Amino acid sequence: MAPRTVLAVIIVFMTSNEQSNVESNYHEKLTEIANFLLGWQGPIVLATHVDPDGDAVGSTLTLNRALKIMGKSTIVSLVVPNFLEFLPQPNELVPQIDFSLAESLLITLDAATASRVAGVTMESAKMTINIDHHGTNELFGDYSLIDPNKAATALIIKDLVEHLGVSWNQDLSIPCLTGILTDTGFLTFANTSPDALQAVAALLSTGLNYAELTDRLQWRPKEYYVLLAQVMSTVDFALDDRVILARVTDQMRSGPGGALLDSEDFIGLSSPKHIRNAFWKHITIIKNKKVIRKELAEKLKKEYKVDINW
Repeated sequence: MAPRTVLAVIIVFMTSNEQSNVESNYHEKLTEIANFLLGWQGPIVLATHVDPDGDAVGSTLTLNRALKIMGKSTIVSLVVPNFLEFLPQPNELVPQIDFSLAESLLITLDAATASRVAGVTMESAKMTINIDHHGTNELFGDYSLIDPNKAATALIIKDLVEHLGVSWNQDLSIPCLTGILTDTGFLTFANTSPDALQAVAALLSTGLNYAELTDRLQWRPKEYYVLLAQVMSTVDFALDDRVILARVTDQMRSGPGGALLDSEDFIGLSSPKHIRNAFWKHITIIKNKKVIRKELAEKLKKEYKVDINW
Protein backbone atom coordinates (compact mmCIF):
# COMPACT_ATOMS: atom_id res chain seq x y z
CA MET A 1 0.00 0.00 0.00
CA ALA A 2 1.32 3.44 -0.90
CA PRO A 3 2.13 5.68 2.06
CA ARG A 4 -0.69 8.00 3.13
CA THR A 5 -0.33 11.40 1.53
CA VAL A 6 -0.88 14.61 3.43
CA LEU A 7 -1.69 17.54 1.17
CA ALA A 8 -1.06 21.18 1.73
CA VAL A 9 -3.14 23.84 0.03
CA ILE A 10 -2.00 27.40 -0.40
CA ILE A 11 -3.98 30.27 -1.87
CA VAL A 12 -1.70 32.79 -3.59
CA PHE A 13 -1.86 36.01 -5.58
CA MET A 14 -4.69 37.22 -3.34
CA THR A 15 -5.24 39.87 -0.70
CA SER A 16 -7.72 39.70 2.13
CA ASN A 17 -10.60 42.10 2.61
CA GLU A 18 -11.31 40.76 6.08
CA GLN A 19 -11.59 43.30 8.89
CA SER A 20 -8.63 43.35 11.26
CA ASN A 21 -8.58 43.95 14.99
CA VAL A 22 -6.64 47.20 15.13
CA GLU A 23 -6.02 49.13 18.33
CA SER A 24 -7.40 52.60 17.70
CA ASN A 25 -5.41 53.96 20.63
CA TYR A 26 -2.13 52.12 20.09
CA HIS A 27 0.16 54.71 21.68
CA GLU A 28 -2.11 55.14 24.71
CA LYS A 29 -2.22 51.39 25.28
CA LEU A 30 1.53 51.13 24.72
CA THR A 31 2.10 53.71 27.46
CA GLU A 32 -0.43 52.01 29.74
CA ILE A 33 1.23 48.62 29.39
CA ALA A 34 4.71 50.10 29.87
CA ASN A 35 3.59 51.81 33.07
CA PHE A 36 1.98 48.59 34.27
CA LEU A 37 5.20 46.65 33.67
CA LEU A 38 7.26 49.29 35.42
CA GLY A 39 5.09 48.92 38.51
CA TRP A 40 4.71 45.12 38.49
CA GLN A 41 6.61 43.51 41.37
CA GLY A 42 5.81 39.83 40.90
CA PRO A 43 7.17 37.14 38.57
CA ILE A 44 6.65 37.48 34.83
CA VAL A 45 6.21 34.55 32.44
CA LEU A 46 6.67 34.99 28.69
CA ALA A 47 5.31 32.60 26.07
CA THR A 48 4.57 32.53 22.36
CA HIS A 49 2.82 30.34 19.82
CA VAL A 50 3.41 26.71 18.89
CA ASP A 51 6.05 26.13 16.20
CA PRO A 52 7.61 29.55 16.84
CA ASP A 53 9.08 31.48 13.93
CA GLY A 54 11.73 34.19 13.94
CA ASP A 55 9.33 36.91 15.01
CA ALA A 56 7.95 34.86 17.89
CA VAL A 57 11.42 33.96 19.15
CA GLY A 58 12.92 37.39 18.52
CA SER A 59 10.07 39.29 20.18
CA THR A 60 10.07 37.05 23.22
CA LEU A 61 13.83 37.17 23.78
CA THR A 62 13.98 40.93 23.29
CA LEU A 63 11.27 41.65 25.83
CA ASN A 64 12.63 39.12 28.30
CA ARG A 65 16.09 40.68 28.23
CA ALA A 66 14.68 44.19 28.57
CA LEU A 67 12.68 43.10 31.62
CA LYS A 68 15.80 41.46 33.09
CA ILE A 69 17.70 44.74 32.67
CA MET A 70 14.89 46.40 34.64
CA GLY A 71 15.45 43.92 37.46
CA LYS A 72 12.27 41.92 36.86
CA SER A 73 12.00 38.21 37.67
CA THR A 74 11.17 36.41 34.42
CA ILE A 75 10.87 32.92 33.02
CA VAL A 76 10.45 32.10 29.33
CA SER A 77 8.66 29.02 28.05
CA LEU A 78 9.97 28.47 24.53
CA VAL A 79 11.42 25.75 22.32
CA VAL A 80 13.28 27.37 19.44
CA PRO A 81 13.55 25.84 15.96
CA ASN A 82 16.94 24.55 14.90
CA PHE A 83 17.84 27.51 12.72
CA LEU A 84 17.39 29.93 15.63
CA GLU A 85 19.30 27.97 18.27
CA PHE A 86 22.08 30.56 18.21
CA LEU A 87 19.80 33.25 19.69
CA PRO A 88 19.02 32.10 23.27
CA GLN A 89 21.56 32.62 26.00
CA PRO A 90 22.49 29.72 28.32
CA ASN A 91 19.63 28.81 30.69
CA GLU A 92 17.41 31.54 29.27
CA LEU A 93 14.56 29.21 28.28
CA VAL A 94 12.51 26.32 29.62
CA PRO A 95 10.47 24.06 27.32
CA GLN A 96 7.39 23.89 29.54
CA ILE A 97 6.02 25.52 32.69
CA ASP A 98 4.00 23.01 34.69
CA PHE A 99 3.42 25.02 37.86
CA SER A 100 0.53 27.40 38.50
CA LEU A 101 0.90 31.01 37.40
CA ALA A 102 -1.45 32.25 40.13
CA GLU A 103 1.04 34.89 41.26
CA SER A 104 2.50 35.59 37.83
CA LEU A 105 1.93 38.04 35.03
CA LEU A 106 1.79 36.17 31.72
CA ILE A 107 2.85 37.98 28.53
CA THR A 108 1.98 36.25 25.28
CA LEU A 109 3.72 37.35 22.10
CA ASP A 110 2.84 36.89 18.42
CA ALA A 111 -0.04 34.51 19.23
CA ALA A 112 -3.36 35.36 17.59
CA THR A 113 -5.40 32.96 19.71
CA ALA A 114 -5.10 31.73 23.27
CA SER A 115 -5.26 28.14 22.05
CA ARG A 116 -1.98 28.59 20.15
CA VAL A 117 0.02 29.75 23.16
CA ALA A 118 2.53 27.01 24.00
CA GLY A 119 4.19 25.78 27.17
CA VAL A 120 1.97 27.37 29.82
CA THR A 121 -1.47 27.00 31.37
CA MET A 122 -2.95 30.37 30.53
CA GLU A 123 -6.00 30.01 32.75
CA SER A 124 -3.84 29.92 35.88
CA ALA A 125 -2.18 33.30 35.28
CA LYS A 126 -2.97 36.14 37.64
CA MET A 127 -3.00 38.56 34.72
CA THR A 128 -2.31 38.29 30.99
CA ILE A 129 -0.93 40.80 28.49
CA ASN A 130 -1.44 39.88 24.82
CA ILE A 131 0.97 41.52 22.34
CA ASP A 132 0.64 40.69 18.65
CA HIS A 133 0.57 42.07 15.09
CA HIS A 134 -1.98 39.71 13.55
CA GLY A 135 -5.27 41.29 12.56
CA THR A 136 -7.08 38.07 13.46
CA ASN A 137 -6.03 38.32 17.11
CA GLU A 138 -8.89 37.41 19.44
CA LEU A 139 -8.02 40.22 21.89
CA PHE A 140 -7.74 37.79 24.79
CA GLY A 141 -6.13 38.70 28.09
CA ASP A 142 -6.50 41.54 30.59
CA TYR A 143 -4.52 43.85 28.32
CA SER A 144 -4.05 43.54 24.57
CA LEU A 145 -1.76 45.50 22.29
CA ILE A 146 -2.49 44.58 18.69
CA ASP A 147 -1.37 46.42 15.56
CA PRO A 148 -1.68 44.63 12.20
CA ASN A 149 -0.08 47.65 10.56
CA LYS A 150 3.19 46.50 12.11
CA ALA A 151 5.09 44.09 9.90
CA ALA A 152 6.21 42.09 12.92
CA THR A 153 5.47 41.78 16.62
CA ALA A 154 9.14 42.66 17.09
CA LEU A 155 8.29 46.21 15.96
CA ILE A 156 5.73 46.50 18.75
CA ILE A 157 8.30 45.18 21.22
CA LYS A 158 10.79 47.76 19.98
CA ASP A 159 8.26 50.48 20.78
CA LEU A 160 7.60 48.93 24.19
CA VAL A 161 11.28 48.63 25.10
CA GLU A 162 11.71 52.32 24.37
CA HIS A 163 8.64 53.22 26.46
CA LEU A 164 10.17 51.20 29.30
CA GLY A 165 13.26 53.41 29.12
CA VAL A 166 15.66 50.51 28.48
CA SER A 167 18.78 51.37 26.47
CA TRP A 168 19.50 49.26 23.43
CA ASN A 169 22.45 46.89 23.24
CA GLN A 170 23.23 43.97 20.96
CA ASP A 171 21.64 41.43 23.31
CA LEU A 172 18.37 43.23 22.58
CA SER A 173 18.89 44.39 19.02
CA ILE A 174 19.92 41.02 17.52
CA PRO A 175 16.72 39.11 18.45
CA CYS A 176 14.57 42.15 17.70
CA LEU A 177 16.09 42.53 14.24
CA THR A 178 15.69 38.80 13.70
CA GLY A 179 11.95 39.16 14.24
CA ILE A 180 11.68 42.00 11.74
CA LEU A 181 13.82 40.34 9.09
CA THR A 182 12.10 36.97 9.20
CA ASP A 183 8.58 38.42 9.07
CA THR A 184 9.42 40.73 6.17
CA GLY A 185 11.35 38.18 4.10
CA PHE A 186 14.59 40.04 4.78
CA LEU A 187 12.83 43.31 3.88
CA THR A 188 11.47 42.01 0.55
CA PHE A 189 7.79 41.35 1.40
CA ALA A 190 5.05 43.88 0.73
CA ASN A 191 4.68 44.51 4.48
CA THR A 192 8.13 46.17 4.58
CA SER A 193 7.06 49.64 5.69
CA PRO A 194 8.96 52.87 6.36
CA ASP A 195 8.42 52.05 10.05
CA ALA A 196 10.18 48.72 9.61
CA LEU A 197 13.09 50.24 7.69
CA GLN A 198 13.53 52.97 10.30
CA ALA A 199 13.54 50.36 13.06
CA VAL A 200 16.16 48.31 11.23
CA ALA A 201 18.36 51.40 10.86
CA ALA A 202 18.05 52.15 14.57
CA LEU A 203 18.91 48.58 15.55
CA LEU A 204 21.92 48.55 13.24
CA SER A 205 23.23 51.58 15.09
CA THR A 206 23.88 49.33 18.09
CA GLY A 207 26.86 47.96 16.17
CA LEU A 208 25.58 44.45 15.44
CA ASN A 209 27.11 42.59 12.52
CA TYR A 210 24.28 42.65 9.96
CA ALA A 211 26.00 40.46 7.39
CA GLU A 212 26.80 37.83 10.00
CA LEU A 213 23.23 37.81 11.33
CA THR A 214 21.54 37.52 7.94
CA ASP A 215 23.94 34.78 6.95
CA ARG A 216 23.35 32.87 10.19
CA LEU A 217 19.58 33.08 9.77
CA GLN A 218 19.87 31.16 6.51
CA TRP A 219 21.89 28.24 7.85
CA ARG A 220 20.05 24.93 7.53
CA PRO A 221 21.04 21.29 8.15
CA LYS A 222 21.65 18.97 5.21
CA GLU A 223 18.38 17.14 5.93
CA TYR A 224 16.46 20.35 5.29
CA TYR A 225 17.54 20.50 1.66
CA VAL A 226 16.88 16.81 1.12
CA LEU A 227 13.32 17.31 2.37
CA LEU A 228 12.93 20.51 0.37
CA ALA A 229 13.82 18.69 -2.84
CA GLN A 230 11.34 15.91 -2.06
CA VAL A 231 8.46 18.25 -1.25
CA MET A 232 9.06 20.66 -4.13
CA SER A 233 9.15 17.75 -6.58
CA THR A 234 5.47 17.13 -5.78
CA VAL A 235 4.25 20.68 -6.43
CA ASP A 236 1.21 21.01 -8.67
CA PHE A 237 -0.89 24.05 -9.64
CA ALA A 238 -4.69 24.28 -9.64
CA LEU A 239 -7.52 26.73 -10.30
CA ASP A 240 -5.72 28.91 -12.80
CA ASP A 241 -2.50 28.83 -10.77
CA ARG A 242 -4.17 30.39 -7.73
CA VAL A 243 -3.61 27.27 -5.65
CA ILE A 244 -0.44 25.30 -5.05
CA LEU A 245 -0.63 21.67 -3.95
CA ALA A 246 2.34 19.98 -2.32
CA ARG A 247 2.39 16.42 -1.05
CA VAL A 248 4.05 15.41 2.19
CA THR A 249 4.15 11.64 2.63
CA ASP A 250 4.56 9.46 5.69
CA GLN A 251 7.85 8.30 4.19
CA MET A 252 9.14 11.88 4.22
CA ARG A 253 7.99 12.34 7.81
CA SER A 254 9.64 9.16 9.02
CA GLY A 255 12.92 9.83 7.24
CA PRO A 256 15.96 11.78 8.47
CA GLY A 257 14.96 15.26 9.57
CA GLY A 258 11.27 14.55 9.09
CA ALA A 259 10.36 16.71 12.08
CA LEU A 260 11.36 19.75 10.02
CA LEU A 261 8.18 19.30 7.97
CA ASP A 262 6.10 20.49 10.93
CA SER A 263 8.36 23.38 11.86
CA GLU A 264 7.57 27.05 11.26
CA ASP A 265 10.82 27.27 9.34
CA PHE A 266 9.60 24.81 6.72
CA ILE A 267 6.15 26.42 6.69
CA GLY A 268 7.79 29.73 5.85
CA LEU A 269 9.33 28.56 2.60
CA SER A 270 8.97 31.08 -0.21
CA SER A 271 9.08 30.62 -3.95
CA PRO A 272 10.99 33.07 -6.14
CA LYS A 273 7.76 35.10 -6.18
CA HIS A 274 7.62 34.98 -2.36
CA ILE A 275 4.60 32.69 -2.30
CA ARG A 276 4.05 31.69 1.30
CA ASN A 277 3.53 27.97 1.78
CA ALA A 278 1.93 25.89 4.51
CA PHE A 279 2.69 22.24 5.21
CA TRP A 280 0.09 21.25 7.78
CA LYS A 281 -1.42 17.87 8.63
CA HIS A 282 -4.81 19.52 8.55
CA ILE A 283 -5.47 21.65 5.51
CA THR A 284 -6.16 25.32 6.04
CA ILE A 285 -7.01 27.86 3.37
CA ILE A 286 -6.30 31.55 3.56
CA LYS A 287 -8.48 33.14 0.95
CA ASN A 288 -9.90 36.29 -0.55
CA LYS A 289 -13.58 37.03 0.10
CA LYS A 290 -14.18 36.80 -3.64
CA VAL A 291 -13.25 33.13 -3.63
CA ILE A 292 -16.32 31.10 -2.77
CA ARG A 293 -15.36 28.53 -0.15
CA LYS A 294 -17.87 25.91 -1.17
CA GLU A 295 -17.01 26.11 -4.86
CA LEU A 296 -13.30 25.98 -4.18
CA ALA A 297 -13.62 23.01 -1.84
CA GLU A 298 -15.76 21.08 -4.32
CA LYS A 299 -13.31 21.65 -7.17
CA LEU A 300 -10.32 20.57 -5.13
CA LYS A 301 -12.09 17.47 -3.88
CA LYS A 302 -13.31 16.47 -7.34
CA GLU A 303 -10.19 17.22 -9.35
CA TYR A 304 -7.42 16.62 -6.78
CA LYS A 305 -9.13 14.49 -4.11
CA VAL A 306 -8.30 17.05 -1.44
CA ASP A 307 -10.62 17.38 1.57
CA ILE A 308 -10.69 20.88 3.05
CA ASN A 309 -11.04 21.82 6.72
CA TRP A 310 -12.10 25.47 6.91
